[in-house]
Amino acid sequence: MNPKHRRIHELFSDHLEGKLSSLDQQEFRDYLNDPAFEQTIKQLLSERFDQEDVPVSLSKAKQQQLLTHIFGYQDSVTTLKSKKVRPWLPYVAAILVAVLAVTLIIYSVRDRYTIQSDQSVAIVAVADVPPGTNKATLTLADGRIIDLSESESGIVVKDDRIAYHDDLREVVDLPVSGVQQLVLAAPKGGTYQLTLSDGTRVWLNAGSTLTYPSGFGKRERLVELEGEAFFEVSKSTVPFRVRSAGQTVEVLGTTFNISAYPDEPATRTTLVEGSVQVVDSRTNTTNRLVPGQQSTLQKNGILNVKKIAIEQYIAWKEGLFYFQNTSFEDMMWQISRWYDVEVVYAKAIPNDTFTGTMSRNLSLMTVLELLNVSDVPNVQLRLIDKQLIVE
Repeated sequence: MNPKHRRIHELFSDHLEGKLSSLDQQEFRDYLNDPAFEQTIKQLLSERFDQEDVPVSLSKAKQQQLLTHIFGYQDSVTTLKSKKVRPWLPYVAAILVAVLAVTLIIYSVRDRYTIQSDQSVAIVAVADVPPGTNKATLTLADGRIIDLSESESGIVVKDDRIAYHDDLREVVDLPVSGVQQLVLAAPKGGTYQLTLSDGTRVWLNAGSTLTYPSGFGKRERLVELEGEAFFEVSKSTVPFRVRSAGQTVEVLGTTFNISAYPDEPATRTTLVEGSVQVVDSRTNTTNRLVPGQQSTLQKNGILNVKKIAIEQYIAWKEGLFYFQNTSFEDMMWQISRWYDVEVVYAKAIPNDTFTGTMSRNLSLMTVLELLNVSDVPNVQLRLIDKQLIVE
């Protein structure tokens, strides 16, 4: 097989599994719009899917809207047409949307068995809610609070000042003498990046706060986290420590994710590369993790370590919701933080789990419409005044 044709097959397979990076998405878009590969893509689609599989409930407008969100197009439908998109692209769009609709939150599982039901999630809404954006505040040691630019993705602590990532715009000068304690807070509906003075990179998820110094000493590099963050720690002989709910994570240089939201029942530390040591603050119990392991510290003090698939716990950093046997409650926690809505349960929380992936760039109504293809019996979602009511 021609290497480029093989590459198209790989990209399509990765798309179905939600593994496409932003560069891969751009490459896939280029192939879709290149007439030289028209027959290859048509053949690939015909081998895997039948056009009758396209859900009749999805209008052409909705197909285009979802395709726009999935692949990151910023153009309107009219603009896309003006760019001479191939006439068979709507067929590709319909198939991809069908695949998305069937593979996203598609499987509702109870007790490890697929639920078969004619009833599905009903949605009643009075307004839509856009997805989260780059949004955060920076609190200085003197109490001043700075609203950070939403047009930027992050800030850098460097040379007694804080600047945006492009290093062209300064946020604030820092005092020349003395270490300052700073606080970066990403509200619900927001996310932001931070590069610390030692070069360590931090991705802060929605509803999270990181407290950190303007510079580190020679004994330790200590930061405090409430919520969720992904760390790429620069290598050094000086230990790097993250203090979060009931635990301290110690490393020298590695990549890992910590989820320590106060409204969730456990603090989870997921190791991607390198090695970390998780110390239970109450008992001083220590557990060392290897890549692919996760420690879970329950509110009652029980600390467990297990092997996991890390994608589910770091996909948010790549702009994805990733559900793998995820409970209904866990899924709603993620949705509530990203869309800054309050989830209210009018009755018992559904005892269902979900598997699938979707872009975090979708509006809340689009997410809820995709939830409508699942088979959760007797559940109705109402979106009213930023309250998501589960009935």
